[in-house]
Amino acid sequence: MVKQIEKSVRECSLLERGDHIIVGFSGGADSLALLDGLHRLSDEGGWDLTAVHVHHQLRGKEADEDAAFAGSFCRERGIPFHLRKVDVPGHIERYGGNVQDVARELRYEVFREVAKQVGANKLALGHHADDQAETVLMRFLRGTGAAGLAGIPVKREWDGLVVVRPLWRTWRHEIEAYCRARQLTPRFDSSNVSTDYVRNRVRLELIPQLEEQYNPQLKSGLLQLSEQLAAEEEVWKKWTDEASEKVLLKGNDGEWVLSVREFRTLSLALQRRVIQLILNYLAIRSWKHIENVRLLANHTSPSARCSLPGNWEAVRDYDKIRFSRTKPARKPQGYDVQLNVPGLTKLEPCGASFEAIVTDEALEADKWGMRWAVFDAAKVTGTLRVRTRKRGDRIHIIGMDGHKKVKDLFIDEKISRKERDMWPLVTDEADILWIPGLRRSAKALITDDTRQRIYLFYRQEASVHNRDSRNV
Repeated sequence: MVKQIEKSVRECSLLERGDHIIVGFSGGADSLALLDGLHRLSDEGGWDLTAVHVHHQLRGKEADEDAAFAGSFCRERGIPFHLRKVDVPGHIERYGGNVQDVARELRYEVFREVAKQVGANKLALGHHADDQAETVLMRFLRGTGAAGLAGIPVKREWDGLVVVRPLWRTWRHEIEAYCRARQLTPRFDSSNVSTDYVRNRVRLELIPQLEEQYNPQLKSGLLQLSEQLAAEEEVWKKWTDEASEKVLLKGNDGEWVLSVREFRTLSLALQRRVIQLILNYLAIRSWKHIENVRLLANHTSPSARCSLPGNWEAVRDYDKIRFSRTKPARKPQGYDVQLNVPGLTKLEPCGASFEAIVTDEALEADKWGMRWAVFDAAKVTGTLRVRTRKRGDRIHIIGMDGHKKVKDLFIDEKISRKERDMWPLVTDEADILWIPGLRRSAKALITDDTRQRIYLFYRQEASVHNRDSRNV
């Protein structure tokens, strides 16, 4: 298996001398074999390793034992080790979401933070050939295009890191055999055999049935398909970029303009790819809208339009199609107001208000039917204020180590640019404490030692920020 890693590293240019590699290390067979293999190759390869174990607080004692095992394994081999905890159940309770999706989101946040802390430039993950086959089949069942069937990328850039998967050609049974040969005892994650998750049902039920009744080489065929399409996607990207340069007359955040005459010279496949590229920049991913724009360009009428999600529209004007906002709006003026504590503070610019109550007792705040947050008054720095966002704003989110950019948070929560400019941020004189409707910071939390509490209740006349009534 180590030779397989060497081959993948060499053929796909995954790792280089001088790299500092973060390795996602759960303690399971995949990540255990990956970390052990990379460690054995590190002297020859000339790279440094840092193992990161993320405790999701999902499986109680079993998860605690996983973390202890991961730490012990790394200490015995002198591998730098970072253990981070994230509160997946708490996140889901507050904001909803799918367990696996939330766990993945928080896990990647940890990878990003540790990479910045230690100066790593690569992130190595233990996805293997079986994972790739399962992914391709799942995407086919859900519905996808050629790019989706290319599966999990072996190498990709992500937020300043290069994510690599050295085990992508290694099958699960080979990984398990390697662990036995090396006398490694991987941790067992009981959630991997739960059929509550779609991927587990595909792995444990669907694929064995398809192999038994239709094609014993199903997984090999799926892996081969993904590898073939991934290589073809690189060529398609080159062709699409070249075609885009030919047909695009203008392209930026505010407006995209393409030449109908040049567009019509493209093949049908390239027409769709070019439109898909433009719509991706506009955060629109829908086959229906790709086809609507393509038909607009080939329409007999020189003047027509079609509506697109996100307040965008495509307008045909003779030999041009313009992609622009339907109602371009001037950026609203921000605000920065000191909150009346206790008392009522009205925010005229966004039609909202905050009511502050100072008390020694816990209130049944949920009965208010509005957004609320409570702070330990002794841990608040100076006065409380509410303002709009500023460049570089960050918040220390509950359940996460380090800080997250407010801009990234808005993007993750799919908050429109217009909404972001007027969204209220509650701060003290040092930190952002609360973004109503999105996140509460880890500062000034209530504890058994809290003597005085500041309750803030948020009302919004318009429904822009009112997603539900939880204390978010």
